[in-house]
Amino acid sequence: MSDWISVKDRLPKAPMLVLVYVKHPSGAWITTDVWLGDRWLENADEAEHEITHWMPLPVPPKEEA
Repeated sequence: MSDWISVKDRLPKAPMLVLVYVKHPSGAWITTDVWLGDRWLENADEAEHEITHWMPLPVPPKEEA
């Protein structure tokens, strides 16, 4: 897996589903969100949720034949 990327350093280049680290007054968590190219889908309008870091999703396992 990749290292976490700060949103201050860069954002995804294209719309994509990624893992995100979210800070919230009640705690922090890791979840998925979609970068739409100019904003986050799930946390776009929620001021108390702050996405601070993201990383690409890992490559899924290969299916066995």
